[in-house]
Amino acid sequence: MCHFLALEVGESRPVQINTLKTGKPDAPCRVTASNPRGEVVELPLQQTPEGYQTLFAPVEEGPHKVNVNFAGKEVPKSPFPVNVEPKCNVGAVEVLGLETRK
Repeated sequence: MCHFLALEVGESRPVQINTLKTGKPDAPCRVTASNPRGEVVELPLQQTPEGYQTLFAPVEEGPHKVNVNFAGKEVPKSPFPVNVEPKCNVGAVEVLGLETRK
């Protein structure tokens, strides 16, 4: 089943961490992601005028968690649950009933 609003395996999703209103926008930030097997990887961060950004690009399906820490503390609602679904193969879709007349 294809869900067009879901995150798919291999899809890259930009993640923005806006720190401007914190009073310490340049404080250290750390973002980690855990896969369904519990393996944790640190996501590389880039500083932006608004704070930080990273890219989340899961390579396997299932429940993932993205944890965001800022200034040594976990941010509200973190870790963020992300369900990753299998990639939808639109090439396998068959449309019937709209064929050209012979």
